[in-house]
Order: sequence, then structure tokens, then C-alpha cells
Amino acid sequence: MSPRNFEIFSSAVGDKFTSVQSRSGASDRLQIIFDSSRFELLELDEPQEIEGIKINDGNHRSPLIVHLRDRQTDNEMLLAAVHLARRNEELREQQALGLTEWARGKTIPMVTIGDFNFDYSFVTHKGNQSFATMMRGYVWQWVKPQEWVDTNWSGNSQGEDRYPDSMLDFAFVAGKAREWEPVCNVIVRPEDFPDDEKTSDHRPTELILQL
Repeated sequence: MSPRNFEIFSSAVGDKFTSVQSRSGASDRLQIIFDSSRFELLELDEPQEIEGIKINDGNHRSPLIVHLRDRQTDNEMLLAAVHLARRNEELREQQALGLTEWARGKTIPMVTIGDFNFDYSFVTHKGNQSFATMMRGYVWQWVKPQEWVDTNWSGNSQGEDRYPDSMLDFAFVAGKAREWEPVCNVIVRPEDFPDDEKTSDHRPTELILQL
């Protein structure tokens, strides 16, 4: 999102919520907002590389990662908000590989959610090569939405969606987060698509976890 919208979202949720924002991404950045009365922030990271794999060439967004502790249960988790590269296929695959190697072998609950640009088709049930990389070895569990709903809109000159029956937005869990009964939904609101200057071209993706 644009940095000018950080304060809009922060103000909307109230004072007990804490907002952290990414530095990379120029005018299209990442934000995580969490309930600081429930969660303690242990660490904040925005890596340029993961496990020796370069995931940001300086012109894209790094994952925004928070290490949180649940004050009620003492559970800890790593949460990564992402917006992977769109036009740079090679970098996008490196980003998917980096996220996979980051999660490999860890037992701490891990969650990643956002716009992965994986071009997953509801017709073929396939995505692009970066999607295949992310799914390799079952390191990450894809939390499939309960209903197949387009998550993004890209209109042509005739006002038609250029990529119908597809999704770019995903939620994945790894480690002990698999045990938290994850459920994913795509939130549809009346007349949300096609988007305009006041609305997003992506529908919200909701991930519910039983901590």
C-alpha cells in the first residue's frame, strides 16, 4: 500500500493496536497491525536475503516479518507479510525459494500471507513456477480458501477482467501453525469489483487460527 495510508489503517483499529511498516517497496509497501494487549513484539525484520538467497534486488519489497508472543498462551509465532515481484519472474522464484528455505526444519509456528503473484487458475488448478517452488517439499501448507473466489481484478479496455477465475493472494502455514486449525476465506463485499480510485484491486484474504 501507499505509505500515506499507514495512518488511516492504524487509526481505524484503535490505540491498543500497534502498527509496523516496511521500508522497502518505495510507494507500495507492507504494514502489519497487531493487538499489543494480546501480543508482544519480540523481533521485527525486513531481510534482503534469506538463508543466503537474495530476495530483494533493491527495487522490490522484502517480506515484513514479526516475531510475536501470545501473552495469554505464551505461544510464539513468526508472521511474514509479503508482496512478491510481479514482472520479474526470476526474482519472484528466488523469493518463493527463500521463504521455503526459511521455514524448512523450523518447529516454531510460522505464517505468511499476502500477494504472492502466483497466478493460480481455478480451471487448471495450477500456478506459475514460483507457486510450484513454494509448494515443493510440503514445507508450507497452503490454506486453501473455503470457496474459490477471484482475489484480484485487472480490467481491460472493455471493462472485462483479464484474469478471471484466478488468484494472486494466498495464506500459508508451517511448523506448529499447522496444528492451529487454519481456515482461509476471501472476503467479498457488494460492488467491490471492478475497483475504482477509492477501492482496492484485491479482495481481503482472511486467515483464522486457533491459538
